[in-house]
Formats: sequence, C-alpha cells, structure tokens
Amino acid sequence: MSNNIPVDFMKSFRGSGTTFHTVLPDLVIETSPERRPTAELLHCGECQWVSLEFPKSVKVSELKVQFQGGFSAKTCTLEGCPKDGDSAVLSQFYPEDNNSLQSFPIQEAPAVDKVKIMFENSADFFGRIIVYSLDVLGERAS
Repeated sequence: MSNNIPVDFMKSFRGSGTTFHTVLPDLVIETSPERRPTAELLHCGECQWVSLEFPKSVKVSELKVQFQGGFSAKTCTLEGCPKDGDSAVLSQFYPEDNNSLQSFPIQEAPAVDKVKIMFENSADFFGRIIVYSLDVLGERAS
C-alpha cells in the first residue's frame, strides 16, 4: 500500500483549501453528482499552465495527466515553490499524444506549498491543449 494521497486540484471547489489558478481567465468547471468536477484547459498559445497552492506543504511523488488525443503537450514541466522561497524545476516529462491516463513519477521532490505545471509544444497545429484529468499525488510534508 502506498503512502501517496491524491492532491486533487479540483478539490478547491469542494472546500479542501487548495487554490487553483490557470492561464485561462474564464475556465469552466463542470460537475454533477455522478462524477467528480472536470475542466477542459482549452487555450491556444505556446505555453499553457495550471498552478496549485496547498494549505500545507506537500511532497509530490507522481503526476497523472490525461489529454485528448491530438491535443496533448509534447513537453511538460513541473515546478515547485516553498511558501517563502523561489520556484525550482521538480521534473520535466514528455507525454505521448493519446487519450490514455499517463503517470510520471517525481523523484526526491522537496516539500513545496505551490506547484505549477506547464504544458508546452502542443501536438495540435493551432497550439490547443485539452486536459481531461490531472492528479498530483504525494504526501503531506512533516
């Protein structure tokens, strides 16, 4: 059994205290009683990103992302930042351009209070990126 707990960026809409920010000023969140909230990060441009601010420090151990095939990022960068510190790159990874849920382990990440996930180099000709699922896994830092 793993010590990893999901640090779900959508929980901010269910009262966990996690704050979610995106490059998109008019992000639409869809929810229903049958499923968890979802969001499409659909925006054109060279780099799209989401950032999360946690109520307590966390150690990120894995990032899971699901794109719509044809609208994935070719390169992703995960940055982290302690409460009063500078941002640092925690990991860079290269997703496949498909619809499957992809997992990327994060090795020996320090405790952070904020993370930023940058989606770069879209597979789409117009630079669109569509994210169906995004989970940040880890544990609370002691």
